[in-house]
Amino acid sequence: MNKAIQHFYLLLLFAIVSPQYYSQTDFSIESYPFDDAAITSPFMDSTGYHTCIHWDRRFTEIKATPGGQAATYDLWHKLMQVNDIGSAESNNKLYLRVRYKDEFWTMKARVIKDGKVVYTSQPSDVQEVEVEGAVFQQLALEKVDPGSYIESIMAITSPLELTGVHYFQSELVTRESSYTVITPMTIKCESKPYNYEVAATDSLVGTRVFHKTVLKSLPANQDEEYTLPNAYLARTEIRFMKNEDVANYEKWADIGRSFYETHMQFLDGNKSDINKLLKEIKVADKADEYAKIFAIEDYVKRNFNIVNNVGTPEDMGDLIKKKYCSGYGVIRLYMYLFHYAGIQYDLIGTCKKNTKFFDQAFDSQSFFQEVIFYFPGSKIYMDAHEIAFRAPIIHSGFLGQDAMRIRTKEIGGTRTTVTTIVNIAENPATESTITENYVVNFSSDMVNTITQHEKSYAGFAHYNLREACYYSSEDDRKTDGRCHSKPSGK
Repeated sequence: MNKAIQHFYLLLLFAIVSPQYYSQTDFSIESYPFDDAAITSPFMDSTGYHTCIHWDRRFTEIKATPGGQAATYDLWHKLMQVNDIGSAESNNKLYLRVRYKDEFWTMKARVIKDGKVVYTSQPSDVQEVEVEGAVFQQLALEKVDPGSYIESIMAITSPLELTGVHYFQSELVTRESSYTVITPMTIKCESKPYNYEVAATDSLVGTRVFHKTVLKSLPANQDEEYTLPNAYLARTEIRFMKNEDVANYEKWADIGRSFYETHMQFLDGNKSDINKLLKEIKVADKADEYAKIFAIEDYVKRNFNIVNNVGTPEDMGDLIKKKYCSGYGVIRLYMYLFHYAGIQYDLIGTCKKNTKFFDQAFDSQSFFQEVIFYFPGSKIYMDAHEIAFRAPIIHSGFLGQDAMRIRTKEIGGTRTTVTTIVNIAENPATESTITENYVVNFSSDMVNTITQHEKSYAGFAHYNLREACYYSSEDDRKTDGRCHSKPSGK
């Protein structure tokens, strides 16, 4: 986020926080109660579904913590019915991801059967567990049987986010799904609906504005092999601005500049370590730009692992020594390597169309989920996170998608950015071909046939075959022609 804009919102939050602010309404994420309506809820038609959702209520509040820090508070309140043994077994544990030791979080649930509460969780029922290096709070429920309800409430704080997205639909059929964004009256919440037409309503309660959307009778998201079902789910995109100035939100240019400046601020201090790595990769020995790009990408993807739950270090020397980093850490590593190798690149910020389509008319960080590289000199893209791909092959979810193109310029010794919206072109079909040649000869007695078969690939058609070459032995790489051919494409 642009630092000036973030500082502005912090000042707004601190200006309104007072004891009166907390007492003007009974709604509180910290002490949010169970709903007695859960006890009398009628059973839904469960035909064909193992699990159904009576209500899925989500709240996001922007406010200050007791310690005076601006934060985002999120709460999930769900009433779920389980219809068979399989559903009972798969839903008898709840998990909440906790990233920061000092953040507020709460987790509680109760089980209802035949109009009676048969189990209510206690704080001691929540245990900390680690799953693949990530820390979760786990709540194991009791007496979850077919025909019972599970009412759960989970809440957590996170660093201030002034943008967001909420999906109303899931893999389960849902009777009612709602999303409420709560802000101080000095901050305006703006939302944009996708794949539904219900308007949000604003209610002023004390010094807070409740921006609420309610959708009913939502079908389950169905898996479809040859389309993009997630992109067509009912969802809302959120952004915030100063209430009396609707133009005061982050534009694409702000988002692009902030990302670039955040990652490039440590460039000069890492020059020695990056140049040392470039010598190890032998970039200077490569004949052209494509060969240099391939050498850098191939080396990084062979020698560095992307892992969760690690930060993005300022010191590239430490990252290079450890040989692992976060997803953004590897983006920063590539940026520095390409810079000191003298390779001009643009950053492409977007999201995969498997999830949603980039909306250039709604400037929001939530569309900036992924980063790939574009090299104007070679006119190719590079996917930094797909370890089996090499430029110009990128994930199909990017193809045909709109995106932010963050171009860098140096004016008077100062690096700056120009952000525009572009479309990532589909791979040209004419440049991707599979050719098969058959030569059939008959024996002299016309009883047997002798067949010769040759199959060749061009363009993007052989990308899945090339994957094996990248991870084969050095001897195999020298003899296998697939490992030496240069993919075409722009």
